Amino acid sequence: MATIKPFRPFNIQALFGNYYIWQELDFSLLDNLKLTFTMDYRGKDHFLNNLFIKAEGHVIRQGIARPTLDYTWETFSIPLTMPNNLTRLFIRAQNFNQGFPLPFQTWWDNCQVLYTP
Repeated sequence: MATIKPFRPFNIQALFGNYYIWQELDFSLLDNLKLTFTMDYRGKDHFLNNLFIKAEGHVIRQGIARPTLDYTWETFSIPLTMPNNLTRLFIRAQNFNQGFPLPFQTWWDNCQVLYTP
């Protein structure tokens, strides 16, 4: 039977332009990790091209393409296998249109970390 331990929900506000903000999570030792994001695009039409997930400096997932031209809310889950003995996770979002950063803001809401044994 799988146990689910909810992580405190947090918000990531990624500022797209010349710099990006990393959001750090602290959690106990995990075997399996699933992140669930609900993204509020506030009416912006764009593509989310890259979501970088790093654990203790190691990139463990990146490059998720999500077209969002027809709606403003989106929820998706990312299953991850964490390297052993790692307790910190870093998340960064990037938005590109034909390779150029776009000058607007995106909000990441209701992110939860769910664990299974």
